[in-house]
Amino acid sequence: RKAAITDLSLQLGIRGMKRRVSRTILTLITITVIVSSAIILVNVSIARASRVKEAWPGTDRTGVIIEANILIAPLSEYDINWTRTQEWCEDLGYREEIITLEPELTRWGILTYGDRSPRAEIIAVDPDFLEKHYNFSRYVRGVWAEFKKGEPVAIISNSFEVPVGDYVTLGVGEAGTGSWWTRSFGDFKVIGKFDPSSILKLTKIDNRPLFEETSNLVLVPVGSINDYSMAISEATIIVKEGYDSMEVAKKIAYILGVTTIANSNGLAKKIEWTVEWTVRGFIPYLFPLIIAGLMIYITMTSIYEERRREIMIMATLGLDPKNTFQVFVIEALLLGFMGTLLGFLGSYILVLILSSITGLLGQIWTPVSGTTGLSSYVHWSLPAVLVAMLTGTVMTFLGAYIPASRARGLSLLGRVKRRRLVGEFIIQGENVSFNLPLRVPVQSGDLLYRFVRENVGKFKSSIIDPHSVKGEVRRDGTFTVSFIVREPGRSIYIPCEIKGLREGDSLIPVVEFPAKYRSYERVRRILRTLEEYMIGFASWKDMQRKMKIIREAPKRKKTPEEILIEVKEVIEKIRDDIKRLKFLESRKSQLSEAIYEEFRQKYIKRIDEETSRIRTLAIGLESYRDELKKEIKSIEVEIERYTIAYNLGEITEEEYVKSCGPLQARLDVLRSKFKELEDVFEFLRMPSRIV
Repeated sequence: RKAAITDLSLQLGIRGMKRRVSRTILTLITITVIVSSAIILVNVSIARASRVKEAWPGTDRTGVIIEANILIAPLSEYDINWTRTQEWCEDLGYREEIITLEPELTRWGILTYGDRSPRAEIIAVDPDFLEKHYNFSRYVRGVWAEFKKGEPVAIISNSFEVPVGDYVTLGVGEAGTGSWWTRSFGDFKVIGKFDPSSILKLTKIDNRPLFEETSNLVLVPVGSINDYSMAISEATIIVKEGYDSMEVAKKIAYILGVTTIANSNGLAKKIEWTVEWTVRGFIPYLFPLIIAGLMIYITMTSIYEERRREIMIMATLGLDPKNTFQVFVIEALLLGFMGTLLGFLGSYILVLILSSITGLLGQIWTPVSGTTGLSSYVHWSLPAVLVAMLTGTVMTFLGAYIPASRARGLSLLGRVKRRRLVGEFIIQGENVSFNLPLRVPVQSGDLLYRFVRENVGKFKSSIIDPHSVKGEVRRDGTFTVSFIVREPGRSIYIPCEIKGLREGDSLIPVVEFPAKYRSYERVRRILRTLEEYMIGFASWKDMQRKMKIIREAPKRKKTPEEILIEVKEVIEKIRDDIKRLKFLESRKSQLSEAIYEEFRQKYIKRIDEETSRIRTLAIGLESYRDELKKEIKSIEVEIERYTIAYNLGEITEEEYVKSCGPLQARLDVLRSKFKELEDVFEFLRMPSRIV
């Protein structure tokens, strides 16, 4: 469909260019001149450098701190090992921290001791580096010698009521959409404790606190926790004498693409790696660019006025307003691309011609100053290509946007641009229901369920939580698909359901959600998208099904009693196959995988076929059930009439027995059949095996 609209747009664009040749040539000349001028006059350069962003008083220790963005690009073991091997590295220590935030996920550390699980700031540190440069053991009350790399030991704050020598369980808490859970890092032996106030006085080489928060701090050796939620967040490098820490910091920032802090001579400087774009000559070029944009606007406006009649006809025939906008924009971009190509190549051809003329004149007169600079200024480069593309296409698009918008508004034929849907909601108590534009036979319930599940899965995870999508199909063809909608910027989770409800012999998908969320724009946007998806069900169904034509002789139409007997036989077959599946499941460990799958798929396929068959047969029983219900009600009323007449003495006992006897017998038969029908429909309302 999109390819057809694009082809239509191209055909209309080419036809329009041929219709007004002089206008097309004038427009192309304008774009060509503008693009050529942009390449000659506008110079774009790219520079990469490491620059000082901030400075503050540091310490007398010379070194570099590497600060990685733990959420986007933490440091790796390879980065640490590479840094150690450099000639300017005297010593290196690093720390690992919990990645506290990821897309749709929040984490925090947990220390479990007994029945208490307070939050903890878990940091993995280098024991040797801490002891060598901070003499950390003097702040610890316990056995510092056991604090070694890779050992499951911990040093904790005095605020935790855990004695030295006991074991604690460290872990991480994770919160997702509407739920949270915990994972364990394992058991760690507490080998020491420290005073939070004394640790708070320790500073890094740049004079900032070594640990920001110490009241709930838990220190473990690096290598003791091997979990994907832990990452290297920071590394400290002690630079050898004779090397400039500033140069080292700039080199690391450039190579690793991280923020570094260099400390030297009592001054700490923060260095970041940056990419700078420099544009020269754009301001003088801006005015002719605006004039060219206005010319494109006038051209596209004249095209719009010429095609008002065509737009109205195509809109009446069903052309989507979005496609009308696309038709105009593609026609304008055709001119833009052609003008860009001519201008891009023309600028270099012009420079070659000027250079040749200058060379010829140089043989006769003295070379004109500045011509050699022109030829060197225009050169093949990526910035030149970008300038040409942005100038030719962006200018053309901006000039054509307003006429294209007017064409889209004209093709709306007085309709609103976007339905608000509020008036189409059906409020039932605390819930709101919205009918999707689709109606399918009951026999296609399984296909509709798969189609709905598939389209709900097309939404981004930031809109619908993929883990919340659940579904259930029942044997009568009805189904339920539930999911949770996320509201951006707020911790709001909207539970929604798409139900396949029966109306006679058809199924209608209905969306239900709490009424208090009916004014939320995200919900309305999802409903519009689902409407668009439902339109494609027919073509999707054709791709899923295989047609098989069978010729059979005409058969006598079955009575409801015969259909009921056949349905009961099919139900018994389904129940027998379910029992066989359960027996097969109980013997799974004793069977080979091939044999188990062979028999399992055999019975599953048979159950699916019988379920589809019983669903078709049950359609004819619904009207029969209604007739039985009506007849039972009529007989009950008749029996009640004879009973009250007998009690009032209007008829004798013999007349009462003679009249009510056959009615009561008939009523018992009807009630028995009605109960059989209710059992059948109750069986159909049960969840299907395929869910």
